[in-house]
Amino acid sequence: MRHRHITAITAALALALCWAAGPPTATAADATGTSYTWVGSSQDTAADNHSWTDSRNWSPGGVPGNGDSVSIIAPNATHCTAHVDNVPTVSLVNFSLAENPTLCSDSVHGAPITVTGSFTWNGGNLDTPTTIAAGATGTVSGAAARLNSLNQNLDLAGSLTLSGVTGTGSLRISPADVLHVLPGATLTSTGSNTVNHLSCCITPAKIVNDGTLAVNGGTFDVNGVELDQNATVAASQGGRLLSTIAPVRTGAAGNYTGDGSWAMQTGAIARLDGTQTLGPDFHLELGGLAVDGGVQLGGTATLAGTGTFDWSGGTVEGNLTIAHGVSVRVTGAHTGNGRRILAGQDNTAGGVPATLTNHGTITVDQGAAFSTGGTATLANASDGTVSFAPGTQLTSGSCCVSPDRITNAGKVIVPSGTSTAPVVITNIAYQASGGSASIASGRTLQLAGGAPNKLTSTTVSGAGTLAVAAPTAVSGTVTTGSGTRIVLGEHGSLNGTATLGGAGALTWTGGAISGDVTVTASAGVAISGPATKYLANIGGGSTPSKLTLAAPTSVAAGTTQAHDLIELGASALTLASTTSAAANAEFHGGVLLNTGALTVSPGSSGVVSKSGAGLLTNRGTVSVTSGSLIAGGGYRQTGGTTKLASGTSLTANGSGVSLSGGVLGGAGTVKGSVVSSAGRLAPGLSGIGTLRISGNYTQGSSARLLVDATTGGLHDLVSVTGAATLKGTLVTHNLSGYHPASGASRTVLTAGGGLHYGLSCAITSGTAATSGQWAPTHSSTRLSVVWRTGAHTHC
Repeated sequence: MRHRHITAITAALALALCWAAGPPTATAADATGTSYTWVGSSQDTAADNHSWTDSRNWSPGGVPGNGDSVSIIAPNATHCTAHVDNVPTVSLVNFSLAENPTLCSDSVHGAPITVTGSFTWNGGNLDTPTTIAAGATGTVSGAAARLNSLNQNLDLAGSLTLSGVTGTGSLRISPADVLHVLPGATLTSTGSNTVNHLSCCITPAKIVNDGTLAVNGGTFDVNGVELDQNATVAASQGGRLLSTIAPVRTGAAGNYTGDGSWAMQTGAIARLDGTQTLGPDFHLELGGLAVDGGVQLGGTATLAGTGTFDWSGGTVEGNLTIAHGVSVRVTGAHTGNGRRILAGQDNTAGGVPATLTNHGTITVDQGAAFSTGGTATLANASDGTVSFAPGTQLTSGSCCVSPDRITNAGKVIVPSGTSTAPVVITNIAYQASGGSASIASGRTLQLAGGAPNKLTSTTVSGAGTLAVAAPTAVSGTVTTGSGTRIVLGEHGSLNGTATLGGAGALTWTGGAISGDVTVTASAGVAISGPATKYLANIGGGSTPSKLTLAAPTSVAAGTTQAHDLIELGASALTLASTTSAAANAEFHGGVLLNTGALTVSPGSSGVVSKSGAGLLTNRGTVSVTSGSLIAGGGYRQTGGTTKLASGTSLTANGSGVSLSGGVLGGAGTVKGSVVSSAGRLAPGLSGIGTLRISGNYTQGSSARLLVDATTGGLHDLVSVTGAATLKGTLVTHNLSGYHPASGASRTVLTAGGGLHYGLSCAITSGTAATSGQWAPTHSSTRLSVVWRTGAHTHC
């Protein structure tokens, strides 16, 4: 009661003093619920013209207090400065701060103000901490292009709308001050508005969103002001939230709705954390097409939902996960210094290792590209899809000990597009483990540079081309689809233990194969081109490799100056299917083994060669249909058949021809000595003919000489220019319908260097074999047979 009495006395004394100075307009007691207008800038000589607590600075006279409303505006152009100081801690129903349309300057300084009803700000400096309470509404406008400067914290618990806040009428926030959108509150930008900085960026000003940022059409440009986005961004009518030249941070659970976007451009340093959920029509944007300006996106975050991340420039450097359902679009060809970088170190978090993991869909549009650095990894998960448009260039600035990587356990696509330019991955290790690559017909995915690629139990389909021009490890089964080719070119390699299978093809135009590789691709193997093809030792060491071509294979023609050369080194190549070899096809060194059907057809004067010291070994079928086959290290046959057509030749240097099984025959010429330990020599082979041997012929005790005889005195003949040593068995076969007359004689072998006879067995087969026998006779240079009626085979 005593306190109230003192207060009443004080109020009465104040009233008496006011009456002494002149008629009052209001008293302090009258101020409750009163609307006050600042008149201090009238330069009243009786007022101090700057203090909130000077009643003569207000109309009506008095001092605004809790529950009142206040409007501060400079009244005229002559006295247009309104600096309000000594603001007490006060709760106002309504608060308005504005500047006269002329070049005036208004400001409010002091203790915190809370607004519970309506807040209006149209120019001037707000230098007092301000709270817009829950349920209160406010507007900030830039009419008359007046500057709005926030020099203290503004806490928004209700709703605040920005309208026309642009240019010199933009909202500027001082360093370290915060516009805080509290939970349940909404900051709305209608049309185009700008919030920028008074200085940037060591301790930047901030907008902290723990409620809702609503962007209704136009662009809400947050320039040089840190944006901490922890709750909801709602962008409608194509509205765009734009962050530039300042840090950007997200909390653990950001939510984004509407058909608009949030763009981070020039100078934005963004750190995203937690889960950021993008609505179905929302776009998160990074960069710009003209310049990247150092824009960075780091942190450890997941982009979830069903929205879109548009990457048109800048650096992605954090541990960013693209969830299933989210689309990433790498768009636009750059101008100026614009670029995209996928970094492997997150500089927003102190340089920790970083990976971009994709469970959604990444689409690199035609003409777009990006580079990598700092052991970057794009990890395409098993449920992820990455699409590279034709012409895409993916490059790394460093190679190759700890290379940047694209790992694929999902699906990589090269679509048809409008360009036929290849997708080129240079100095980035493309490593597919499982997963697939689908390359459209007429399109190419090329692996280039020195980074170590890997293809592990993966599928390549789509009727296009995977061009390997870089070191590539292979393991498991690499399956090619119908119409699809793997092209191994110069500077490329396939290394490991693997099967290249499926319905596609392998084209080998250069580079190396090492390890233990089998090709079963049913569309075959095409070997061509002037570049040397290498079958290299494993890992470049001393262990030979094995390559088995178990698919139809063609070796294209070379030229006299540039053979189509396969360098075998010390390794072994097995031809296990049908193989054709054209003129100037050359296999050098190592071991060449044919277990399939090799056709040599270089033309009448052409040559196919197995050069160097290693043997050419056959246990399938070798058919020389034209020209010459040269075996520089010798020719060995352990089974199967060697056929020499009329006019063709087999040249066997080194150890000559060794027959331990199978048949050597035909009507061509063997240039070199022939040693048959357990094989069969068959001149003419499937008909009457002469087989010529330019050298010696030695037939062991387990070997056979097979000759045919027919009517008209026709018969097979072996013509040996050197010496002939005969052991083993002679088989003379009467072709169908031929009944030799008694005493008929045929010469079946001639030896210019002399005949050493030692046959142990003579067999007659075919027509009339039960009524007579061809009995061998010989001279010093020839072997003949004479028909003996009634004689029986004797061995």
